[in-house]
Amino acid sequence: MPSLSAHQVSSQEIAERLKKVREKMEQAGFSAYISFNPDNIYYLTNFANFVHERPFVLVVTASALTFIIPRLERAHVERHRVGDDLTLVEYAEFPARAGTRWSDRLLDVLPAQGTVGIEGACPAYLSALVRNPTQILNVIDTVREIKSPHEIARIAWTSDVMTHALAMMLGAVKNGTLVAQAIGNVTPYFYQRCLAEAPNYNVMSTHAAGLIQPPAYTDDPHNFSCLTAPCEPGGAISGAGCRENQRIWRGN
Repeated sequence: MPSLSAHQVSSQEIAERLKKVREKMEQAGFSAYISFNPDNIYYLTNFANFVHERPFVLVVTASALTFIIPRLERAHVERHRVGDDLTLVEYAEFPARAGTRWSDRLLDVLPAQGTVGIEGACPAYLSALVRNPTQILNVIDTVREIKSPHEIARIAWTSDVMTHALAMMLGAVKNGTLVAQAIGNVTPYFYQRCLAEAPNYNVMSTHAAGLIQPPAYTDDPHNFSCLTAPCEPGGAISGAGCRENQRIWRGN
């Protein structure tokens, strides 16, 4: 059984992840690598974002880790960033003058020569900007497949939290109890554990939910929206799931 830990990721952990990414880049012959997936950006920076009208783009080279961010979000990034090598490059809000846009910043930081690796999650409009030869390869995803001791300890902690939450939810399932009543304590319990044991957790990359589907709704297996449905004899499809600082847990 791995140890349980809710500790914040360290600069050393981030540095080791970056080292492994660069090793994969070198093996692929890349002079730079572009990441757009928020989960992968979080993995190398500890900053979580939603993809919206303001892109966040991470560029990895052999000597630099550059995060292209909206000027509006700089303070937000600074509060959550972890790692000693991260360089922040701002771009101006729309409508920005030529030379100050995110696309300009991207071209500024890419090397003049060499093949650029591009994450599969990168949108076509981003890939089309790159002047270098390109290759789509999910380098960071591959590195993430092998978990470090820190990650395993965090997964174990998250599993402990949600195992208790699932038991709490199932203990509330009784004939006639509404689904909303049975699952009502799961999310508060989850956040109470986070606040007490992981005060540095990132709420942008965190959520939890309990789900129950009474027998009358089992013909519609992905419908968990009927919160006023009563629990009934004959069992229930149930589950609890969470995403705590990008650590995903699901139980049934």
